[in-house]
Amino acid sequence: MKTDDKELLGLWKKYIDSKFVYRVISDEYAKDTKKNGLNPKKGPFKKIKPKLEKLFRLVLKLEKQGKVIYLDWKKKDLVRGREAVRVTRTDLNSPLIDFTPHWKMVLQFKKQWKGGANVTNAEFLCEEILKLNAGLTEKEKSLIKELLEWTKKKSKYKNRVIFIKGSSKYLEKAYFQHFLGKKEEKKYWVSPYGSFKHFKEVIKGYEIKRYLPFFKEEKFACLRVTKRIPASEIAKIL
Repeated sequence: MKTDDKELLGLWKKYIDSKFVYRVISDEYAKDTKKNGLNPKKGPFKKIKPKLEKLFRLVLKLEKQGKVIYLDWKKKDLVRGREAVRVTRTDLNSPLIDFTPHWKMVLQFKKQWKGGANVTNAEFLCEEILKLNAGLTEKEKSLIKELLEWTKKKSKYKNRVIFIKGSSKYLEKAYFQHFLGKKEEKKYWVSPYGSFKHFKEVIKGYEIKRYLPFFKEEKFACLRVTKRIPASEIAKIL
């Protein structure tokens, strides 16, 4: 039996219109974000990216030599250096802005990743390389020193949280990443966030039970936005 419009309106108000999606940012960028909004085409790491690439190549070179780095991402297992490189490279090259509706995850991220995940990963990689006593060249030592200085500067800024209303039209075209890891599932689903009209179309097409575990925060999801979000859409930054 299909959910009728009255029930759908109640669900939309409960899980979309009365809720927010969140993004953690460094206080370094808060003022500019309040003024200009968020633009996925304007990454903050453009100038430092070539040096980060040199760091990544160094990590992979050392691993081939049997000198493996492991990072603690507060998960069940330690993360191997090459996996940290893959994830960080992907994020640096991604033309997307990630949000999540899961407040507990936001608080965890805010506390754990000072200056942002990419800054923290770069810092960890540099520190672990130095612990290896890997016989670095002078150029490699200079690179590590410069990047450590950069990460220390970036991590001095506290993290802030951006709030965007769940009913924002700018979330309708976002990619809904569910992290279910099932081969039969597509990596992204259609976003149910946005106007009631949009929500109704999505839910009538896919059924509410597909999204309920994510609305209830029983499962983690991420909204990946591809377009610029104007400052007027930002409800607040805390």
